[in-house]
Amino acid sequence: MKTIINLFFCALISSYVSSQVTVFETDFQSGIPSNMLVLDNDLNVPNANVSEYTSAWICVEDPSNPADSVAASTSWFSPIDTADRWLITPALSLGAFGNSISWNAKSQDASFPDDYFILVSNTNTDLSSFTDTIGYIQQEDFEWVERTVDLSDLGYDDQTIYVAFVLRTYDGYKLYLDDLLVAKEDEASIHEESLVHVSFYPNPATVFIHLKSEYAIDYTEIIDLSGKIILKTKDSNIDVQFIDAGAYIIKIYTGGIIVNKPLHIR
Repeated sequence: MKTIINLFFCALISSYVSSQVTVFETDFQSGIPSNMLVLDNDLNVPNANVSEYTSAWICVEDPSNPADSVAASTSWFSPIDTADRWLITPALSLGAFGNSISWNAKSQDASFPDDYFILVSNTNTDLSSFTDTIGYIQQEDFEWVERTVDLSDLGYDDQTIYVAFVLRTYDGYKLYLDDLLVAKEDEASIHEESLVHVSFYPNPATVFIHLKSEYAIDYTEIIDLSGKIILKTKDSNIDVQFIDAGAYIIKIYTGGIIVNKPLHIR
């Protein structure tokens, strides 16, 4: 079984009780919410075996729990082609701290796993406005997986954004989403940052990254957009010359917690 852990999907460890404010939430029990936007950007014809997909995203029974309704999209077309099917949240007014988005996801069939992107626009719902990629899941698991993106770690505090889930698979089958939650003002995130002061420089980096922490650094990981660990080291001075230019997350394990920060290499 292949498990893809996206670079942003890493829960921080906290000894504090978390409180948060819900910005948007749906379990799809009453269908696709009317304030979510559904767009078919591929105009492909679903295979006759999945003819119920008359829209880019629909609600169906969870195959493993008929009492549950989930959002679903297909990438099985006739003729075979690549899906480009969008499910977009309403405007999300984020807070000054502790912002996150979480959901459950699964592929229908392990033999035909689906890929999808999580994109952000901070202007409107025009597809061209979704210029930020905050997640890319390749071959989603065929068992339900809970995923979380720390939006505050990515710099989206005090902003209004839209988030799009975009199915982009060549000749797959079915992708399911459920229990979508956007929250703000999660106090656990503040406690984590205050427990240990961690920094690194320069950012963007070209040759080396230098880490600083008030506690010993156990180890550090640099992870790419597909969730692949590019580098794992115990060094405080990290050579990044061999890493391709682009956006990454650096995970620093220190003082009994994990600190996640965006990293750019050029």
